[in-house]
Amino acid sequence: MHATIFLSPHKHPQASGMISMLTVKDVMVEKVVTIQSGQAVQLAARTMGEHGIGCLVVLEDGRVVGMVTERDLLDRVLVVAVDPGKNTR
Repeated sequence: MHATIFLSPHKHPQASGMISMLTVKDVMVEKVVTIQSGQAVQLAARTMGEHGIGCLVVLEDGRVVGMVTERDLLDRVLVVAVDPGKNTR
């Protein structure tokens, strides 16, 4: 087993050459986790958490129809559901 350590080019300028040589294949997740389009948003969030991932591929009738990301959940669900101006305590 070998591990690869990625360095931020902002903190380690010598890393920028290594980063420019990376391909999408080098950083992609090979095990794709999916969810059906009709499933609850809460299940999507729980599934991402359980798998330690930030997005799910969305399926309808076995076909890919899109993806849902943590950002989608924050922007379209959490922000709408919670009024930041109200004290929730």
